[in-house]
Amino acid sequence: MTTTDATGSLLENFKNELNKEKPSLWEFNYKLQVLLERKYNPSATLTESMQKSIDEYEKYFDWEESYEVNYHQSVYVQHEPSGTIQCDDLDELKEILSDPEEYKYDERIDSGNEDFCIQDLDVTYEDRSFEDFSVSVTELQLKPEYQVSPSREILEKTVRGLFYHNLSDYQIRILKCSDKDLLSDVIDEVKKRFN
Repeated sequence: MTTTDATGSLLENFKNELNKEKPSLWEFNYKLQVLLERKYNPSATLTESMQKSIDEYEKYFDWEESYEVNYHQSVYVQHEPSGTIQCDDLDELKEILSDPEEYKYDERIDSGNEDFCIQDLDVTYEDRSFEDFSVSVTELQLKPEYQVSPSREILEKTVRGLFYHNLSDYQIRILKCSDKDLLSDVIDEVKKRFN
């Protein structure tokens, strides 16, 4: 989604998505996360195209970042508890032996382990090893100088939502960045329709 994309610049694509009735902005977050993970990875290099994309994001957007580093650790249990079913008679023994898999979750097995405790296990931990890291992007929004004034149609739907008390976060953002005179006109028109 750089300026060299056939579909337009990052800013144009974002604005086009904002003008949809139900915009889906997750893709912009996801692409930025992938780019940032590549940028912050000391063993990776950014291509020129990737750097241009990051530059575009930095020019047009503000966002919050959070980071996680993941480690792997294996745990081995040296003691494997076993359970027993006390058979009432020879017929029950034969029945169980004919299909032992059928009885592997029999409640009588569990009752035999009531005194078993996690402290009784001989547990071995391997050293931790680095697995990977991740960058999360939240609050991705256009910088004030690039804010989009929504179309009259979208603004009208949003104002109607006010009267039904079911505004989404996106609709609240529309109200905040709308031209005040246009917003006032649309509110007056919608109020007339509801009265």
